[in-house]
Amino acid sequence: MVLAACELGVRFIWFDQRGRSLTKIETALIFLRQWEHWESELSASSVACLKTGRGTTDVLSLDQARKRAERRFRKAERTKRRVAEHVNKHREGQLSFEEDDE
Repeated sequence: MVLAACELGVRFIWFDQRGRSLTKIETALIFLRQWEHWESELSASSVACLKTGRGTTDVLSLDQARKRAERRFRKAERTKRRVAEHVNKHREGQLSFEEDDE
C-alpha cells in the first residue's frame, strides 16, 4: 500500500508496527490521541507521508517513503530467502524412512 500511495501521489499515514504487535485497542488509542496532530501535519503542502508507530512520527516526502518501503521489502525478502536456505540445508541432512519405488 505504501508503494501504491507513493506511485499515485496520495498523502498518507504509514503506521509501522515494528516489534511487538499492538492490540486493536492499543492501535485505536494511538490513532485517537494523534489524529489531530497528524491531520495538521498532513495539511502542510510539503508533507506527503507521516511514518508513525508507538512513539515517534517522521515526516517524509513521497520519494523518501518509497525508498524506505522498498528497502524494507528487500530486507524481508532476504530474510525469507535465508530462512528457506537454512530449512532446506537441514532437511537435506535428515534421514528418509520412506521406501524407494525401485
